[in-house]
Amino acid sequence: MARTMRRIGLWLLAAGIPAAGLGVGWSLSHPVLAGALTAGYATLVAALRFTGDVAGKLRERWRDRVVDGLDRLMLRWLSRFGRRYRAAMLAAMRFVDLKGLSVVGFYTPELDEVFVDVSLERRAPGQVSGGLVPSEPTVPADRLWLGDLLNRRRPLILAVIGAPGSGKTTLLRHTTRRLCGSRRGHRSVPLLLYLRDHAAAIVADPTLTLPDLARQQAGQYGASEPPGWFEQCLRKGRCVVQLDGFDEVATQADRRAVATWVEHQVVRYPRNDFVITSRPHGYRDAPISGATVLRTRNFTDEQVTMFVRAWYLAVERQASAKGARSRAASRSADLLDRLKRSPELYTLTVNPLLLTMIANVHRERGALPGSRVDLYGEICQVVLGHRRTALNLPNRLDADAKKTILGGLAFAMMGKRTSALPAPDVLAEVRSQLRRFSDDLTPEWFLADVVANGMLIEREPGTYAFAHLTLQEHLTATHIRATGAVDILIGNVDDTWWRETTLLYAAHSPAAPIVRACLDNGGTAALMLAFDCAEQDAQLERDLRCHLDDVLDDAFAADTDPDRRRVLAGVLVSRDLRQRIRIGDTAEVCGQPISNQIYALFGQVPASGEPAQPARGMWGRDVKKFVEWVNEVTSDGPTYRLPRREEIERPAVRETLAKHGVDCVWLETVEGLKPWTPVGTRMPHRIHGSDVERLVRSDLADSPQTVARLLQLGVMVTISYFDRDRAERLQRDFRGSSRNSIDAPLGLDRDISHRFASGRRTLEILDSLDDGIRAAFANAEPEAVAGVGKRLYKAVRREHKDNLPNGIAERTSSVTVDLSPIMGRALSAAVNAALDHVSAGAESPSGFARAFMWKTGMLELGSRPVGPGGISGDREPPRTEMYDLSPDSLAERIRESCAAFVELREPPAGSWLHHAIDGLREAGQGTLSTPERLTDTDATTARLLALCLASELDDGKLRRAFQEIAAGVTLRQLRERSEIPTKETIVLAVG
Repeated sequence: MARTMRRIGLWLLAAGIPAAGLGVGWSLSHPVLAGALTAGYATLVAALRFTGDVAGKLRERWRDRVVDGLDRLMLRWLSRFGRRYRAAMLAAMRFVDLKGLSVVGFYTPELDEVFVDVSLERRAPGQVSGGLVPSEPTVPADRLWLGDLLNRRRPLILAVIGAPGSGKTTLLRHTTRRLCGSRRGHRSVPLLLYLRDHAAAIVADPTLTLPDLARQQAGQYGASEPPGWFEQCLRKGRCVVQLDGFDEVATQADRRAVATWVEHQVVRYPRNDFVITSRPHGYRDAPISGATVLRTRNFTDEQVTMFVRAWYLAVERQASAKGARSRAASRSADLLDRLKRSPELYTLTVNPLLLTMIANVHRERGALPGSRVDLYGEICQVVLGHRRTALNLPNRLDADAKKTILGGLAFAMMGKRTSALPAPDVLAEVRSQLRRFSDDLTPEWFLADVVANGMLIEREPGTYAFAHLTLQEHLTATHIRATGAVDILIGNVDDTWWRETTLLYAAHSPAAPIVRACLDNGGTAALMLAFDCAEQDAQLERDLRCHLDDVLDDAFAADTDPDRRRVLAGVLVSRDLRQRIRIGDTAEVCGQPISNQIYALFGQVPASGEPAQPARGMWGRDVKKFVEWVNEVTSDGPTYRLPRREEIERPAVRETLAKHGVDCVWLETVEGLKPWTPVGTRMPHRIHGSDVERLVRSDLADSPQTVARLLQLGVMVTISYFDRDRAERLQRDFRGSSRNSIDAPLGLDRDISHRFASGRRTLEILDSLDDGIRAAFANAEPEAVAGVGKRLYKAVRREHKDNLPNGIAERTSSVTVDLSPIMGRALSAAVNAALDHVSAGAESPSGFARAFMWKTGMLELGSRPVGPGGISGDREPPRTEMYDLSPDSLAERIRESCAAFVELREPPAGSWLHHAIDGLREAGQGTLSTPERLTDTDATTARLLALCLASELDDGKLRRAFQEIAAGVTLRQLRERSEIPTKETIVLAVG
């Protein structure tokens, strides 16, 4: 460099001397301008010299900085810290956090094995409940998922607010694992900071930055950060910053200081996503500016099921891989079934922490809900103290002391028959209890503490209640047990307000005094409480158990006083209906279908089938009466009703019904009572037209004399065309022959003389017929009568074809006569079809039933009929329809349809149609109008009459109505024969 400068100087010197010589003359000629140029030149030289000095200094400084930057870059690149940091975070977040739970199994499941994503919804902070079991909003909002909100083009600031145990921390831990395991998206570096660990440092030194805290946190996980790694990630907007436990910052002033610090970090690193979690009470006093508030939502039924199944599968796999899936399926199903049968426990499962505790208790200590008292105790211990201790949070009063104070408060609230108290009353009750444990703590501090941990909630401004009435009842029972105040329970055995408290007390205390008080009282509520207390107390005296058994037997004794029977019926019904499945905020569906035993009490008739099995096949109108009866005998309990479609189709309800073998339930709909069945299951009142055809064939096969008489009638009318005298003699034989029981209702012997008188001109064509004719008619067998027709047609064609009028000879090979005025269109068609088959050479009257069904519209034949009369077996397959008519609407349908027929056709008095209408009406007013057993004869009469009347009508609504009547009669007959199952059951609901 110096050599170069010397060369430049020599060049300037060599060039400058001649130039100077030349310039002397010019400067003498222009002295002012020459002076100005000289001064400017000097200034330029001075400036260049100064600039060179500055550049040298800058060069030295930037050289060091570039070297340091390159050094840090190489260190970050060579250290592979990003990979080590992610591995450390994955390891730290691997397992479910069970710290603070007193009941923990041998294995802690991995988070990925059991995680069920907690959904979120937008909600103002003041609208978020802080109770352990917050209620869902009246109008459901869209469910949002944290993973869908992160890594969008525009960075977000989210405040996730939720009750204790609602899954906020678990959600952040799972988000951390997801980001570490998949580097998709620009913001793929998770920073998870627990504010309880850093709040004091932030308050003491607000200049701390996120990289400072992240570096400290990473060091705890054994990952040493290369200088500037976190700073660079934050500057580039590559991070999802998660700040957990904002409410765990001790004081309101400290929370405000931390909130300000968070806002500064958002401004400093604006390109990153920020997620802050808190309980409602902590966030309301110190909200984060610019944050979108989201509420954690309750677990749904499906999420509860997913969690329980995943939890058991993880635990059972660790216990033994062999058969793990089957064991997990069995045990998870057992827990879910018990929970669904215990609404007071099932309501707790919406909270992930409580659900985890329930799963642990069930896995380690046995069945639920028998152990629900232990579960409530466990909840109180965890919420009031154990979890705070496990998280290293200050706890100025131990859990037992807090539980004792809350027990006194709960007892006072129960005594006042309220679930909420104004703040002054709460503070007064707490003050009287708190003196036993501390002189330093104030009631205001205690109230704030139990509100913060979710045991109490501020239901309205200045009014406080327990997070769930069950917790109030449990703490009251604990207080009574500790103080010996059982007399208040004995004095209120008929008061449903104290019922649950009494049962919780009886679970861990002798129940004999309470049971005796219940028996002495004798009321429905008291007797029901006695039985339930007996179930809770395994040590109850034997004589009391025997007394309770005798009480139940009285309900079914014939000589029991009606008022006494009503009370006992109320007890039995209430016990059967006490297990209910919660649906939404207020509605519950009973998990036990109405049993044969209970339905028999309603009808005061012996139970049909096993007493404990579901009653089936009841009529809709009786269902209405049954619901009214249930509400009469359980007047002190909830009001029962039939469920709605959306309630019965809930998965939890359907699973319970399936376990009872129930797939058809009466529902209340806007159109009235309707039976419900799952999709793909046969409807209970639906029947195929082929079933009707089958029974019509059976009707005719079981009535050979009736068929014979119909064929006789057809033969006689045919003979009347040719030999009137012979026909009249046969008519007398017809009237004198034996008759079947269904002949009269069908009107087979009506107006025969009138029919003969309107016949065609008598032709003297035969002096005698075969000697077997009279014997055949006397015998009245279908085959014998058919043989007469066969010989008759042959004789006419052979002997008299030349004497018949033009056209008659050709038609006698297949003579079809109009018998409808005597027996209607359907029977007329059937008779002619049978005789046509005989005349064509058949040995028996086939085609009768098929032609009858075809004429009534119950059987539509194909488009290629061939053979005599257009009826034969060589055709396309028949097409039959489905019909749907409930048994209890059959009588009304008969009444309406017959009235419409008379109005439409106005059948003359004494005509066959008139008699047929009367016969069907009579059937509709008889056994078809009651659930009493339907005889086969009554069924045959009603079915054939309905079909005959259907054939008298052209296609239309009324024709369809008579077809449905025939189908309804057939359905009822097949149900009574058990060929079609009776499926309808009763399940009740409340709310």
